[in-house]
Amino acid sequence: MKTRQIFVNNNGEGIVAALDETENFSGYNHLAKQDALNVRLLSEETLGMVRAITGEFSALFWIEGDENSCEIHLHAKTEMNRGKRSDLLSVSTTGKNMAAKTLMGKIRDLIEVSLENYESVDQLQMKYGKMGSLAYGNWGMESMEGSSTAVAQSWSLAEYKKDVHDAMGENQFADQAWDELEKSIVAKLADNVRVGIKSDEVQLIIYKKF
Repeated sequence: MKTRQIFVNNNGEGIVAALDETENFSGYNHLAKQDALNVRLLSEETLGMVRAITGEFSALFWIEGDENSCEIHLHAKTEMNRGKRSDLLSVSTTGKNMAAKTLMGKIRDLIEVSLENYESVDQLQMKYGKMGSLAYGNWGMESMEGSSTAVAQSWSLAEYKKDVHDAMGENQFADQAWDELEKSIVAKLADNVRVGIKSDEVQLIIYKKF
């Protein structure tokens, strides 16, 4: 099943409808109570991140899957958002935009910078270095298979967890990042999260098996 695609933005438009579609998905697939609750929580986390994005932001939200697994999608086209946060990078370099302290905060920050549609991945990595500033470590980012690194990148929660775990005890920020993961609803409930970045779009997909 694939739900209706719901237009959502950070002013709250579409949030209620998106959560209604979440309930419809669980009902249609006869999910167990706990599975339905987990899907609801993951959707709420996704939509809460939408509300927290700075400037003007809009995207399409939908869920697809069956009784065995689901994918929660958020898809933003850069032409819908380009130029809405032209000061983002300069603000971050002054220290006013502090490093995000939660997993979803880091993902939100990654999406915000990606929507600037930088011509060079190097510019994106000036702030992110594969997952954020140096305080985040070079974790979780990879080139999309079959794509030029100049136009496509993909961040994976599974890779991020592995990289952070491997760096624990050797990098002070890895220990902090692992603590953030342990406190994150998304990190606990999702089997994986991917953020795909191309020259004209950003996609967030949360994967959950039942």
